[in-house]
Amino acid sequence: MLIELTRIDGSKININFFQIEMVERKTNTVIRMINEVSYIVTETPSEIEEKIKNELREVLKELVGGEYGKKKV
Repeated sequence: MLIELTRIDGSKININFFQIEMVERKTNTVIRMINEVSYIVTETPSEIEEKIKNELREVLKELVGGEYGKKKV
């Protein structure tokens, strides 16, 4: 499950949000992954949280109402 974030140099990165250990707001937002790699991004922790919620909503919609949610006969 990936979310797209923006590094401070303006480049885009996709991060697997299941691998996020911590999000910390300093001057910029620092994301620490469970493998101890850190990324500095321009999005706020609230924006990151909203991106994660939106991605999970889309997955749940697909599971419940999409191809996977259809009854098998």
